[in-house]
Amino acid sequence: FYLYGVVLLGMLAKINRLRKTEQIQGVFKKGRFCQNDFFVLRAVAKNSGSLRVAFIVSNKIDKRAPARNKIRRRMREINRAAFLEIKKEFDLVIVSKKSAASLSYQKMKEELLGLLERAKIL
Repeated sequence: FYLYGVVLLGMLAKINRLRKTEQIQGVFKKGRFCQNDFFVLRAVAKNSGSLRVAFIVSNKIDKRAPARNKIRRRMREINRAAFLEIKKEFDLVIVSKKSAASLSYQKMKEELLGLLERAKIL
């Protein structure tokens, strides 16, 4: 099911993903910075109306791909659930820190949404 370019069940729509390295690097260069103990957020305001997001979970977090994918899946699900509340005029890059690997889903949700609120994106 689609609603404003977002999939309500399943994967994030292509128009809502930052996929190219150049796009992500642009957000890192121009974006404002906000962090907490578990995540780093980079955000760039833009004129177009579609929110675009990238999630980064480094090999430094865990060498095992399933562990990194679990963190990435949780981050995507939290974003999907809050998608309609997030301001649409941003490109976001959310980077996981090593300490995020030990978080439960509920704690991760609190921390990630708290970070978005602090950055005035939610």
